[in-house]
Amino acid sequence: MQVIKRNGDVVPYDFNRIFNAIKAAKNDVDSNIDDEQVKFVAIAVENDILHNEKIHVEEIQDVVERKLMEFGLGEIARHYVQYRHKHSIRRQASTHLMDTYKEIFFADSKNVDH
Repeated sequence: MQVIKRNGDVVPYDFNRIFNAIKAAKNDVDSNIDDEQVKFVAIAVENDILHNEKIHVEEIQDVVERKLMEFGLGEIARHYVQYRHKHSIRRQASTHLMDTYKEIFFADSKNVDH
């Protein structure tokens, strides 16, 4: 299976990315679930997406959220959603910064004020 990233790049599927994302969200809350339970949720996510030859990263993240809720891990799901939102804002800011940089440094000389 391959994963389509937000920028359009296609990369091989990596189970550990799902596991680590769930584990990071779990570590943000006072949760008594262990790594085996995190792995169980990650495997459930994987089972839901394995039928896809290619899948968009956001679709995988949606499945992660849904599985966390199905397993009664709402607090971890909330932190996972917050993590996604924070990274979305960073991506938007980075894109805006790069666009501004290009405007400043790569402007056509005839368009530059003297």
